[in-house]
Amino acid sequence: MAAGGEETRHHRRDIQGLRAVAVTLVVLYHCGLPVPGGFVGVDVFFVVSGHVICAMLLRELAATGRIRLRAFYARRARRLLPALAVVSAATIAATTLLFSPLDGSMSAVGYASAAASLLCANGYFFRFAGSYFQPHAESNPLLHLWTLSIEEQFYLLFPAALGAVWLIARRRRPQRPATAVLITALALAGVASLGLAVCLTYGWVPRAVGVPALTDPEVVRRLAFYAPVTRAWEFLAGAAVAVATAGGRAPRRAVRTLLAWSGTVLLVAAAFGIDADDPFPGLLAAVPVAAALCLLVAGSAPDPAAPTAWLSARPAVVLGDLSYSWYLWHWPVIVIAGTCLPDLPGVRPLAALASLVPAVLAYRLVELPIHRPDRRRKSPLTAAATVRLAVVCLLLPAAAGLGVAIATRHGWFRPEIAAVRAITAPAHIDLTAGCAQQEPLGDPARRPCTWPTPGSRGTALLIGDSNAGHLAEPAIAAGRAAGLDVQIATMGGCPLLSQVRYLSEPCRRFAEGSLRAIAEHDPPYRAVIVSNASYGYLNGSAAPLLLPDAPGDAHGSARQRELAAWSTDLARTVATIAPRSPVIVIGAVPQHRDLPGCLRPRLLSTPSPDCGHLRPDEVRRLRDDIVAAERAVAVSGGAQYLDLGERLCTAGGGCSAFVDGALVYRDGAHLSVSGAMLYQQPLRDALTRTRSSP
Repeated sequence: MAAGGEETRHHRRDIQGLRAVAVTLVVLYHCGLPVPGGFVGVDVFFVVSGHVICAMLLRELAATGRIRLRAFYARRARRLLPALAVVSAATIAATTLLFSPLDGSMSAVGYASAAASLLCANGYFFRFAGSYFQPHAESNPLLHLWTLSIEEQFYLLFPAALGAVWLIARRRRPQRPATAVLITALALAGVASLGLAVCLTYGWVPRAVGVPALTDPEVVRRLAFYAPVTRAWEFLAGAAVAVATAGGRAPRRAVRTLLAWSGTVLLVAAAFGIDADDPFPGLLAAVPVAAALCLLVAGSAPDPAAPTAWLSARPAVVLGDLSYSWYLWHWPVIVIAGTCLPDLPGVRPLAALASLVPAVLAYRLVELPIHRPDRRRKSPLTAAATVRLAVVCLLLPAAAGLGVAIATRHGWFRPEIAAVRAITAPAHIDLTAGCAQQEPLGDPARRPCTWPTPGSRGTALLIGDSNAGHLAEPAIAAGRAAGLDVQIATMGGCPLLSQVRYLSEPCRRFAEGSLRAIAEHDPPYRAVIVSNASYGYLNGSAAPLLLPDAPGDAHGSARQRELAAWSTDLARTVATIAPRSPVIVIGAVPQHRDLPGCLRPRLLSTPSPDCGHLRPDEVRRLRDDIVAAERAVAVSGGAQYLDLGERLCTAGGGCSAFVDGALVYRDGAHLSVSGAMLYQQPLRDALTRTRSSP
C-alpha cells in the first residue's frame, strides 16, 4: 500500500504511525498468529490512501484552481511501480527456481505477476483463485497484490472526478467554498458503494438482474471482496475526512481525545473480533473503516492526544515509512519460505521478520532514489524518463510472468513434465460444472448438477466434500450403466456429517441443509453416495475440532477420541439418510504429501525419495483405524462401504499413488480424472446392489 508523504511539509507523523499499525496487523495475520481479523489492516490502508490523496489534491486545487493529472499520475508511477516491479521480478525468479513446475503454483505466479503489472490483479484473483481465504489462494506469493490493483484503479478515476465536482461547485457558487458540495458528492458515492458491498456480501441480489453468474452466492461474495466499486466507499470515507479537515479545521482537543480512544477500541475489536468465516466486507468492514476515520480526525491538529500521539513516535513513523515496501515483500517471503521449509517450526513468523531485509533494501535503493525529490531538483526524473520507467516497470514483469506461465503450461517443453501435467491438469466435472458450492442441496441458489440417463429409474446422489467431487466422472458413468440419473453436490473442505460442532458456519449450513433436503426429496433418492476426506481431517489440523462430538464414554488417546467423534457423526448421518434411501459410504483415498510436486520438486531436479508412496507403518498409523471404524459404522447402519484404498494399497500394507506404474492422483489428496475412472465398476456394482431398495 502506498506510503510516505507526498510533500515533506504536509507529512503527518500520525498517519505514518497508522500505516505501521495497518501493515503490522496484515503481517501478523499472514504469519498465522492469533490475530484472526488482521486482514482488516487492508481496509485501514484504503481509508488512509483516500485521505492522503484527497488532501494532496485539495491543496493543489486551492493553490492553482486545477488538478494536473499528468503530474499526479507521474508521481503515482514513480511511487508505486518501481517497487512493485522489483518484487514481481524477484518473486518470479524465486518461484521458477524453487517451486515445482507440476503443481500449478509456478504458472499461477506468472499470471498473477502479469495481472498485477497491468493493474488488474484483483480481477485475476476473483476469476481464478476463488475466495481470498482459501488455502490454494493463499499459496500464491503474489496474492496480496489485489489490494494494490484496487488502489491503482482508484487513483485512475478519483482525481478527475474530484476536480470535476470542485469545478462545478465553484462555477455555481464562486464566492463560497466547495466543501459542502464535495462532502455531499463523496457521501452519495460512498453510500452507493457501501450499499452495493452489503448487498453482494450477503447475497441480496435480485434474480431479475439477468447475469447468470450473480445467481451463485459464492461468486457474488467474491465480487464484493475483490471489486473496486465495493471498496470505493472506504477510500471515499478517508477523502471525506480530508475535505472536512482541510485548511486546518479540527475538533476540540477533548473531542479528538475521545475519537482517538474510540478508534483504538474499534481497531482492536476488528482485529480480534472478526475472522475469515465472517461475511466480509459487508457491514463488518465499517468497523476498521470507522476506526481509521476516528484516528485520522483525532490527529488532524498539531497537538494530538494519546493514543494518537503514540502513532507519532519515531519507531511507528519509521515502520510507517517502510510499510509499502514491507507489505510488498512480506507475503512472497512467507509463502516461498513455507514452501521450501515446511517442517521448520515458526517458519511464517521467521520469514515475516526476514522479509524486513529486502523491504529495507528496496526502500533505500529503489523507493527513495526514484520517488523522493532531492535538494536541487523538483523531481528526480523528467517527464520523459518517468514514462519510460513506467513502461519498463509495467511491461517487463508482465512479459516475464506470461512467459513463465506459458512455459509451465507446456511442461517447460520437456516431455516428462508435460506427461505428468496431462494427468494432473484436468479438473473434475464438479468444479467445471459449478457443483462445488457452499449452498446446501435444495437451495434455489445451488445449481441442479444432474446428469440424466435415458429411461432412468430414479436419481443417485453423490454428495460430500472434494473427495466426493473427484468421484464425479465414475459416478456419472456408473449411474448411467445402472439406469440412474446422477446428481452431484459438493463443498470443498466440508464433510457431509451430522455434527454437534461444525468446522465452520458455512459448513454447518451446507451439511444441515443438505441432510434436510435428502430427507424431504420426493421421490426418495435411489442411492446416496457419501464421500468425505476422513483421512485428511483425522490426520490434519481439523482433528481436534472433532473432539466436542466424541461420545461421553469415549476414552483413550486424543486420536481415539477424535476417531470416535468422527464415527459417531457418520453413524448419525447414515441414520438420517437410510430410512428413505440406500446409503453407500466411500472410504477416503490415502493422501500423499507434496504430490505431484515431489515428482519434480524443482525445474531441474529429480523425483523426491518415496514420492507417492506410503510405508506400511504409515498406513497402520494414519489409515487402518479409520477404515475399520467407518466400515463398522456403515455396516451396522445398513449401508454399503466402499474402500478406495483396495486398489491403491498392497497386501504388504503400503499404499501408492501409482497403479500399474501410472500416476492416478491429481494432487496429494485427490484422484485424477483418469485415475478416478478406476472406480467406475465398483460404483456400478454398489449401485446395482441397491436395486431392491425402495
